[in-house]
Amino acid sequence: MISAEDRNTIHNALMTSNDFVDSSAFNAAKQHASENLEEHWIQYLKDDLKIFLEYVTTHLTYDVLALRHFFYLNGNFVYTLYKYVQFLNYFF
Repeated sequence: MISAEDRNTIHNALMTSNDFVDSSAFNAAKQHASENLEEHWIQYLKDDLKIFLEYVTTHLTYDVLALRHFFYLNGNFVYTLYKYVQFLNYFF
């Protein structure tokens, strides 16, 4: 959670501005959000890999066609990761 001091900095910047707030007022919130997203994204990747490995070891006998089919269905994974990195680079 973002600290009370950082929250107050943002609040004061918003309250004292007439029409423009310098983006540096949001640096602490941006850093906190990036760290939080990164932590949860890594956990998602670990869980996804665990599910895949459990599936492979219990349901497949390393059938090449079945593996190809699995990757085809989940092919958006790499694209999603690529778009997520692009998103972070664009805003941060």
